[in-house]
Amino acid sequence: MRNDKHPIPSYVKKSWLLYSITAIILITSLVGLAVALLPNAIIEIQRDILFIISAIYLLASCSFFLWIYLRNQDQEFVGILPKAIDDLKRVGREYYNNTAAIQDNSASVEQLHNRIKQEIRSFVESNKSLENLLIEVRQEKGNLQRELENWQESTIEFFQLLERALEQQNPDVQESLQKNLKEFERIVNKRGFYRIAPTPQDKFDEIQHEWKGKESSSEVEPGNILKCERWGYKSGAKVLQLAEVILAIAPENSNASEASNSIEISQV
Repeated sequence: MRNDKHPIPSYVKKSWLLYSITAIILITSLVGLAVALLPNAIIEIQRDILFIISAIYLLASCSFFLWIYLRNQDQEFVGILPKAIDDLKRVGREYYNNTAAIQDNSASVEQLHNRIKQEIRSFVESNKSLENLLIEVRQEKGNLQRELENWQESTIEFFQLLERALEQQNPDVQESLQKNLKEFERIVNKRGFYRIAPTPQDKFDEIQHEWKGKESSSEVEPGNILKCERWGYKSGAKVLQLAEVILAIAPENSNASEASNSIEISQV
């Protein structure tokens, strides 16, 4: 298998011969320095001359290594320089185009910004107008509600006057009052105001009626309304005042007779 953990640099591949010669010179100089520094050298040669020659070879090999490396770096730099120049030119053209586009867009953005400011100003003014209109509507609604309540109170008071007047025993007066009552009731019914006036035998409705007592009656079914003591009133579905009624109960005599009859039947 190929080992790619430590790949050979590209500059070494390009100048492998020069690097090899330089390595041989470096090794030779190191060997010469080692021999010169040995206390008992095998080769009989002057130590000073050998040391100087080895040092010269060592400096030469290091310089040669450095020269080869710098030359390869220069070649790589010269190789990528045209591409870098093209990239700079391309970036310059894009910058010019983008600058022109930004300038055009800046004018459009400025116009849009001014338009938005005008729209916001118009919206704020419209909102203020709507708030003022809403306040006026609420005030008008409150005034109308108070007027409606006053009208309902006045209508109830007039009905109560008619109700008290109908309690008189004069037939001529009652006939005239009944006509006025029907005519007035017809008028207020058109405006959603109604009189609650239950009649005998009507079912008791706790939403519209309020019972004030109970009386025995043989003609009205127990639990139903026997008579109306006071009228009630409602506006639409809202009950303003409950009608006061008397409920019917079974007579005591009838209960006693029924009990005696049941006793006689049981004795037979």
